[in-house]
Amino acid sequence: MWRQKVLAVASSRIAFASTLAIYVLETANYQLEKIFTIQDQNISCIEWEPQEEKLLASGTMDRKIIVWDMDSENIKYNMQMPSPATVLQFN
Repeated sequence: MWRQKVLAVASSRIAFASTLAIYVLETANYQLEKIFTIQDQNISCIEWEPQEEKLLASGTMDRKIIVWDMDSENIKYNMQMPSPATVLQFN
């Protein structure tokens, strides 16, 4: 099933998700910068943190929300939710 929220654009990076991976490209030259593949289920949504573009959140159908730190390539937060994540938004 196609998910509409699997593309996220920031000023210097673009992220898009396939079934089990997130690809991050630099907007300056559209070169692949990073690939993240930790999800166990289909990635259903991704979103950049608008105030701190080094953070990217991903949600999955197995109810996980993970916030990635692009600079360190580590997971900053890993949360289990009561239902599958279909939309993410930073406040």
